[in-house]
Amino acid sequence: MGKTFMVFMHQALGRLSLLGGDMAIGLRLYYWGLVFALSACGAPQTDNRAPQNQEEAGYILSGQPEEIDPILQSGTSYRVISKKHNIYEVHGIENRVLQIKSPSLKVERNLYLNNMIETDKQSKLERVYQGLIANDSSESQDNLPKALMGCDFEQSLKPQSTISITSDTLSQSITMELGQIVRFSGSKSLSNTHSQALQLIWDVIPPKLSALPMNQPHVSEEFELKPDSVGIYQVILVAQDSNQACDIEMIRFLVTHNPDVETTSRPSSQNLSGLELQHLEQIQAKKSWLKSTGKDIVVAVLDTGLHYNHPAIQNNLAINANEMNSKADMDNNGYNGDFIGWDFVNHDNRPFDDHGHGSHVSGLVSAQRVGSAQSARIMPLKVLNAAGGGDVASIIAAIYYAVDNGAHVINASMQRLDTHLDSLKDAITYAHSKNVVFVSSAGNDSLDLSLPGVDIYPGEMVVPNVINVGAVDSNNQLASYSNYGLGQVHVVAPGGDSEGPIHSLATLNPHDIDYVPSRGTSMAAPIVAGIVAQMIQANPNISSDEIKEILMKSGSQDSKLKTVVASGRVVNASEAVDLAEELHLRNHLF
Repeated sequence: MGKTFMVFMHQALGRLSLLGGDMAIGLRLYYWGLVFALSACGAPQTDNRAPQNQEEAGYILSGQPEEIDPILQSGTSYRVISKKHNIYEVHGIENRVLQIKSPSLKVERNLYLNNMIETDKQSKLERVYQGLIANDSSESQDNLPKALMGCDFEQSLKPQSTISITSDTLSQSITMELGQIVRFSGSKSLSNTHSQALQLIWDVIPPKLSALPMNQPHVSEEFELKPDSVGIYQVILVAQDSNQACDIEMIRFLVTHNPDVETTSRPSSQNLSGLELQHLEQIQAKKSWLKSTGKDIVVAVLDTGLHYNHPAIQNNLAINANEMNSKADMDNNGYNGDFIGWDFVNHDNRPFDDHGHGSHVSGLVSAQRVGSAQSARIMPLKVLNAAGGGDVASIIAAIYYAVDNGAHVINASMQRLDTHLDSLKDAITYAHSKNVVFVSSAGNDSLDLSLPGVDIYPGEMVVPNVINVGAVDSNNQLASYSNYGLGQVHVVAPGGDSEGPIHSLATLNPHDIDYVPSRGTSMAAPIVAGIVAQMIQANPNISSDEIKEILMKSGSQDSKLKTVVASGRVVNASEAVDLAEELHLRNHLF
């Protein structure tokens, strides 16, 4: 379709929309129908990269092939979510047009979680604070980057500054590969100040495990940075005049990495004390290991990926032998070379953890020394990026992938989603139909989920295989941060607290740190997922419904927990494995 025609129609519709009423709506629908018809001359455009913000998200379509195929062939850009299950994400077509063209199609807007982009409502200083918090740095004014320490933020007359990227590294994306160099240049203006002296000061807020120093300001017109670790980097430019009036600019970007899978392992040089393994004592893990370690049970972890070369977990990966030495789709599942899972963010076969959350979570399932099921197999499915952001369509794709590729359990420790999507529920329901357990974290907002209008998904999806997990502290009391609700949170497990955080795997870092502390319901959920794997090994015929029932009646009941959590109990691995084994024996005998 000609660009001139498109511009003309957009301008015309812009004027007509001022009229309001049915006429403008009808003309708009006619226009999009015409666009749809004329674009049918174009070739289909597939783009399987995940969106990086809500603006890039499209519509999730599901339905019969005869309804979806004409839309995909119309020339619109689309992303395959699950070809086997006829689910796609399309861009460039309005929802109303899709509904008119195929009324029986299920259409929902894809949603993006945890957007990294700042809002216009934030002050520049607030964005710096947000950057410190995002990288687990201090929020205190006393610990701001040194480049800002000499600034008087109360002055009304301030200089102006801008940052430009002068290398090609980040020219097309907010993401760059580890090992690359990025260069910046700054510009300044005295238009809003009485001072005549002005300097540019650079600083960087690196990821928590980076060896790059923060608080070493660099005074120059230009700045060069070579990231040494994966994660979020935030470059700060301060224009400061002789009166200490300052203007702040900041650029955030992500650093990722896709290393080869290593076949040899290195020994860990980091020791963990008994206190740092307290979560295993709380669930009586060692006693349960006498009967089951979850051997060869596959747990799909939907998260930021996995440090798959970590010495404590590289022998516990779920390997797809069909494609171990191939880049082709040898098993015809639609994914080329997916021998250790899949990266749904970047659409490749290296689901490496460029954030840290996914490795920590996966380790609590089955890593040596820290996992609850130390012989279970991890299927890493990367649905969140280096900033922890991701979209619902990627999560849906990962659920179908996990179920269709042999997972017994799915763990989803992720950002809160307060909108119910039928397409997400359909995916979890499909998992239930295949007897796959879906374990979800309840969230860290200290909310009572039983209150009207207070909802967090996917944990609150009403599907029998969903186990929504809250967190307890080191004293087995509800953690101060954990969400709760008698009908919404099913069980609780150790999630750590400020005095006793839970240690698990670190992702790749220049210090060769293998274990790091964390806390949250994100830690509690994989501990439960590991226990589920143990139960399945003890009773291979157990159903997802039976697993949930046993978990909710194992462990001793607590009077306080009884008022906030459905089971009123902290999960107990030893008792859960015993009950699963007893059920197996009863069914086998009778």
